[in-house]
Amino acid sequence: LLGDDDSAWNNNYAMMMKLSDGLMRMDYCCGRLASSMDIADQILNMARSFDDKKMAYHMKILWLTQIEKIDESLDLILSVLEELGAPVPQHFLRLHRFLQYRRIRLDLSGKSDMELLSLPPSSDPRIEDVGSFMEQLEEVASNRRNHNNLLEVALLRKVELTIHERFTMTPSCLVSWGVFHARNGRFDEAHRFGKLGVQLANEGGGGYHDARAILMYHMYIFHWRTPYHDGIRATSDALKRLWDMGAIEYVFLDTITYLLIYFCCGLRLTPLAYDIRKYVDLIGDYGKNVSTHKHLSFFQCIANLIEDQSGDRESESGDRQSAFVEGSSELDGLGSLLEDKDRTPAPPRTYFYRMMLLYFFNDIGAAVSMANQIASPLEEGSDVTLLFRVFFLGMTYLSSFITTRNFHQRRKGLAMIAQMQRWEADGVVNAHHMRLLLRAEHRAGTRKAFNKVRRFYDNAIANSG
Repeated sequence: LLGDDDSAWNNNYAMMMKLSDGLMRMDYCCGRLASSMDIADQILNMARSFDDKKMAYHMKILWLTQIEKIDESLDLILSVLEELGAPVPQHFLRLHRFLQYRRIRLDLSGKSDMELLSLPPSSDPRIEDVGSFMEQLEEVASNRRNHNNLLEVALLRKVELTIHERFTMTPSCLVSWGVFHARNGRFDEAHRFGKLGVQLANEGGGGYHDARAILMYHMYIFHWRTPYHDGIRATSDALKRLWDMGAIEYVFLDTITYLLIYFCCGLRLTPLAYDIRKYVDLIGDYGKNVSTHKHLSFFQCIANLIEDQSGDRESESGDRQSAFVEGSSELDGLGSLLEDKDRTPAPPRTYFYRMMLLYFFNDIGAAVSMANQIASPLEEGSDVTLLFRVFFLGMTYLSSFITTRNFHQRRKGLAMIAQMQRWEADGVVNAHHMRLLLRAEHRAGTRKAFNKVRRFYDNAIANSG
């Protein structure tokens, strides 16, 4: 009706812009990603202003991230930020991070909590767009190894946006400053700014950025000073809000993380059954067309285990492993090192979950083989699963030592115990019980009398509250 593409864009620009933007979004949500990206490229070629381009930019960045073209995604984000007049350097990031950190510290010095909570509204017309693309930079950098410096620069840049002015992303910007401190072991300062961000988010309108700020706080800061189970309700509420808003790309892995916390805290999974099954079905459809399907392993296992616990399905001969793996094609060949069936590398977090499941299934040999491929968890920041990763790696190595007497594995297990001790001395309450269990497993490897070893396990159980 509008003629060929060139004449339609020239003669009916506003109509073509609205139609193309709507069709691009609809195709993306329906999983027709190739079609969506073709339209995005067309918009980027024909659009006359940045406002008309920005949604196409967002969609293309999400798509490149999902198909794991991280470098291309980063290049696109950096070029957009440069177009907005907020360039992020690609070289000398450690020096840039240090200088930027000092500037922010000076700007924040002397500011009271009340001053930060009552910042004047921003008058900068670019700030919302800069903030949203800076958040995408943060997301992409956090999902890629060897981008820690870039991630921390993105966190600092977000904070700089709101030191003197307030805008819709101010809650998540303050939480980002807390995340930066948590990544560098300054947990008290992290909690201060994390709580300020959450307070602003709770006072806000309940939109996407408010929910993101609350979720960031509970995923990266909360657990360094407070027991895991105390944050489960707030984390669950934030996740449900983001799911309901359709923010699938950003909350999928956070939901899996939340399930891991719930599971490892020993809490009943049955109350989560409806929501988990709904999310599994939703992501199952969505994941047919994107790389998200590689993350489904642990998610599907938990859903199957819930059915087993709730009595909806009896597992034969009480075999818990069948409750995990039945119906989950993603777990075929569990432990096949770093590759899925399509021979592409498994995402690091999914790889860790598979190693953890092997440990649960008592296949210690396969779990150790996988553990040997995992880089030190301490290089990966401050997220809520960091303690779990250290704990399960330690248990895997120490359990293996009991039968193999491989002293190299014992040394690795002792290194994890030492890390737990350092965290506990720094006031990390969640490290206490994990250290006691690791210590008991280490004692089991000394081949002392069972009664002497049992006391260590009994002590760990007694202190599990």
